[in-house]
Amino acid sequence: MDVAASSQAAMFLVRMGPVAESFLWSALKDTAAGSRLAAIRVLQKIGTEDSISRLKPLTEDRFAGQLAREAISAIEAAGRKPVDPATLDAGADSGSTSE
Repeated sequence: MDVAASSQAAMFLVRMGPVAESFLWSALKDTAAGSRLAAIRVLQKIGTEDSISRLKPLTEDRFAGQLAREAISAIEAAGRKPVDPATLDAGADSGSTSE
């Protein structure tokens, strides 16, 4: 695993915020513990209530259990609401003005 690329990808997903959480859910089921841990770390920072049910099975994971429990607590404390990527307005932040 390329640690630098993985770190950059994680930072990008964190910057995207809750809209990126659904892209991480498949990594929670990855056979590689490093992939599960990386996804949990990002979800801990951006996850919404939609991620909690996906993190709960990992609380018994011997590699990721403690981090999964911490992520669930952080998500619950943050109270972030789910974001549907389909409802985002791509042009809203473009700064374009009509002349």
